[in-house]
Amino acid sequence: MISQFGMQSNRMYFNGIRIAAPAGTPVLAAAAGTVDVSSTFKGYGETIIIIHDDHYATVYAHLGTRTVGAKTRVGKGD
Repeated sequence: MISQFGMQSNRMYFNGIRIAAPAGTPVLAAAAGTVDVSSTFKGYGETIIIIHDDHYATVYAHLGTRTVGAKTRVGKGD
């Protein structure tokens, strides 16, 4: 984890966490849900947003490639 939730030492506030991993590391869904967005975003690169069954969302950005499309149902760990 390269940044945690909340106030950072540089006084910036993050409403999520950031995790670094070596290139090619698989990124897995944190929980079951439906892919809302699978696209390229300026400043975030390849990005997937999953809306989970509890109505929370996770954002997976700076991905090497995207292997799932919008409106796809995913399970935890997919």
